[in-house]
Amino acid sequence: MILEMTSISLSICLLLNILAGIISGQSIAVYDKENFYKIFSKNDLTLISAELKTIQHSDFNEKEAFEGALLMKKADVIGNPKDKLSVFKDGHAKLEHAIKSAPDNAEYRFLRLMIQEKAPKFLGYNKNIAEDKSFIISNYKLLPTVVKEAVKNYSKTSSVLSPDMFP
Repeated sequence: MILEMTSISLSICLLLNILAGIISGQSIAVYDKENFYKIFSKNDLTLISAELKTIQHSDFNEKEAFEGALLMKKADVIGNPKDKLSVFKDGHAKLEHAIKSAPDNAEYRFLRLMIQEKAPKFLGYNKNIAEDKSFIISNYKLLPTVVKEAVKNYSKTSSVLSPDMFP
């Protein structure tokens, strides 16, 4: 119970700091990836939308990739089929542009892999799964700790990655 309250208090403090920065016109230079991956693992439209607003009002180097991935995740949880496709396409364009701009970024490949693995087949967004899997495995040791943890956690439910691939 105390641990939950501490976690909630920290989350509230982080949110207040971000909101204060948004209101004052400042942006964050360091993005909270741990929180991103927690939200990304859920199908909660409210959390996803709030995180998208945080990203959109922020300025950090990886903004385009994270916004793109989260938009595609949002497309999975919104109800209207027309909106789903439009939001997915917007996210797709952003993530793919980020990957083209930084093709050696294993985290961007991980974001794409998570989307591709869950995307409906009719979208045709599954052509880089094997390539991304191989790239993630070979570059895993170079990833920041928070991303390594996200990869390990995701591998527990993935059909292409497994926990034994990541020491």
